Amino acid sequence: ERDRVMETLWHSLPQHVQRKSQRPGESVRHLVHDMTLAWKDRALSNFEYLMNLNSVGGRSLSDLSQYPVFPWVLSDYHSEELDLERAESFRDLSKPMGALDADRMAQFQENYDSFDDPKIPKFFYGSHYSTMAGVVLYFLVRCEPFSSLHIQMQDGHFDYPDRLFNSVQSTWKMCTTNLSEVKELTPEFYSNPHFLTNHNDFHFGSTQEKRQVGDVILPPWAHNDPEIFIAKMREALESDYVSACLHGWIDLIFGYKQRGPDAVAAANVFYYLTYPGTVDIEDIKDPAIRAATILQIAHFGQCPMQILSRPHPRRGKIPIHSPLATTTAVERFETLRFENHKNYELLDCTESVNSGNAVIAWSESRKVMACSGIESGCVDLVFFNVQDTSSVHKVTGKSSQLVQSGSKNSLVLSSHSVMATLRAHHAKVTCMALDDNILITGSDDSTLKLWKVFIDIDGENLSSDERVSGGIEMKSFLCLYGHLSPVTNVAFTSKFELVASTSKERCLVHCLSTGELVHCSSLDLAGNRTVRGLKLCKYTGGFEYVYD
Repeated sequence: ERDRVMETLWHSLPQHVQRKSQRPGESVRHLVHDMTLAWKDRALSNFEYLMNLNSVGGRSLSDLSQYPVFPWVLSDYHSEELDLERAESFRDLSKPMGALDADRMAQFQENYDSFDDPKIPKFFYGSHYSTMAGVVLYFLVRCEPFSSLHIQMQDGHFDYPDRLFNSVQSTWKMCTTNLSEVKELTPEFYSNPHFLTNHNDFHFGSTQEKRQVGDVILPPWAHNDPEIFIAKMREALESDYVSACLHGWIDLIFGYKQRGPDAVAAANVFYYLTYPGTVDIEDIKDPAIRAATILQIAHFGQCPMQILSRPHPRRGKIPIHSPLATTTAVERFETLRFENHKNYELLDCTESVNSGNAVIAWSESRKVMACSGIESGCVDLVFFNVQDTSSVHKVTGKSSQLVQSGSKNSLVLSSHSVMATLRAHHAKVTCMALDDNILITGSDDSTLKLWKVFIDIDGENLSSDERVSGGIEMKSFLCLYGHLSPVTNVAFTSKFELVASTSKERCLVHCLSTGELVHCSSLDLAGNRTVRGLKLCKYTGGFEYVYD
């Protein structure tokens, strides 16, 4: 029935959309080809590529029984400092989790050789690397809605403290030595530090060693900081070593070593019900057996769809900039000098301010401004009549647009000779963030407003009802609330649809498209300290702030 619905929906699509879409029942391998080329060319990071493979393989963040699966990439969870130049710091990605320890693998091999059942094919592992209860709810038990789902699975209470996710090092040891555990990881280990802290103050109880279970115990090299742990894990995932070896793990999970003789040779065979398509539920007539089969498939793990039938290509050793290379949220330089440009005299720029994507410096005349893009490292000359240096907030990536606050509670947006003024808030504009055609403003009135900005120097393509002046169109589409005092900083990422903002007492994260509040944390800054800078990571959606 589902296939018939999908076929009907596909036929209802326009022909130009059909040509670029996967037909129901059609192989997904051609969809992977372009992604693989982009990954090899470094247009996709390892994290992005794995998320895409999971998606094509039928995995989804909305399905706990088919949650995205990520590899353990490190094997060192005990050192004081993590050395990513040592091969010994990494896990062997050419082997499944069950084969990493030779002694344990010998036991698995013996069990495989001795197993003999006329109805059930041989398998190495009775457990699975990705299950709803044993992996997803195990790792994410400290975060909602996974906490409530975990309690439902455990008949109204948390599992025994000794069986909860309590320590990264202990879990790694368990997954590499215990005969009943071959867990892989979830994407959160490389993107979200919040699942490592008991920020909801759940009472998990105490272990047999009389230790209260709370925050996850991190490796020594994380220095008890979840942010550092995630950053190091992500750095390891994007490292040259993992980039050169990741194809081996992809072959095991999504590729030609998932099934058949190659899977047997790689010791990568699981219980037959974990493979998609092994059993046709509709052919099971006994309701009890059908229900039991569905329950086992849902709760005891499923492999992704096999989307590759040939060995996955290597990525190669192409030198790239680390995706974790970031700059300090607040940067300043005292003097910027550049040579004569189009016969303009040499300038000494003695004042500067950081503006997110660019560092701005201007001369004493206030008519020539230098914009040094942090990412590009280039310096451009932009001609603006900047009267009040304290009001300058933002320059776009092309260094052609300047946003500054007006005399009281207005905004001034400049693009070359184009000027426009718009009443933005009921109080003074205190901070801004601008990217492409989205502008976000914060104010003393404790609110944030989201604007869509369209610039047309001729003004011919803009709607008359939204045009403010000079060929600039600005339209407010959301107002965000939650702060109790003036907003001091704002940053956002369109990719993850997140808006982060700070005030004196808290840091808030809203959804860019809906305005929904998704995170609130107390800053608790003593004395007169204030947050001076806020930056969102475009690779993870995480944010960092710098205060006095």
